[in-house]
Amino acid sequence: MSYAPQSKKLIKLGIFFAASSVFFVSGTTAKAAACADATLAALQAAGSCTDVLGFTFQLNSFTNFNPLDRFSFQSSGNSFQYSLQGASAWSSAGNNFILDYTVTAPSGKRLNFFTSNLSSSNDPALDAGTYSISSFFQPATGPAGATFTPPLQASGGVAIYSPKLITDTYSGTFKVNGGTIASLTGVVASQPIPPSLPVPAPLPLLGAVAGFKISRKIRNRLKSVA
Repeated sequence: MSYAPQSKKLIKLGIFFAASSVFFVSGTTAKAAACADATLAALQAAGSCTDVLGFTFQLNSFTNFNPLDRFSFQSSGNSFQYSLQGASAWSSAGNNFILDYTVTAPSGKRLNFFTSNLSSSNDPALDAGTYSISSFFQPATGPAGATFTPPLQASGGVAIYSPKLITDTYSGTFKVNGGTIASLTGVVASQPIPPSLPVPAPLPLLGAVAGFKISRKIRNRLKSVA
């Protein structure tokens, strides 16, 4: 099949614009949704979200939790905090509930520490449980474990990063030891990346001058010996 010269030009232009549109579409990065209250099932299906401070959160998987258990987010200062409230209070004694998630620090910051917390809205005099957060990529001083011991709410230990990381993946393991537990909390904090200190320009120059003087002294000594 043959085409007129004008038709050939139109075909070439159509191919060019089609390729350009593919390039621009593929080159556009999808922006993560804002972190908002959502069930475990909805949050996992949605993928990653970004909170008001710029932290990125992604729920990778969960085990033994009810898909209708509900996440909420609250951030302040340099800390990203999530809370998980049971659709009904957790009371499956002996079962391990597991959350697997990833947190990335805001631009210009690195992760500093993480911690955990447990609470009960039923009968704190009878309820007991543990929630331990461990890091996949950073041994730190963790895991950051919280133990709910009647009759008070428990605040967990703190695991500090050394060195600091930009992103990390966590495993939160929760267990009801007795009675019922109503909610659990995880906190990940960040700190600004310190500016790198440039080496003063005169130092390399002084080193070169000193090297030149030493080499000249050595040459003069050799000449005097000869």
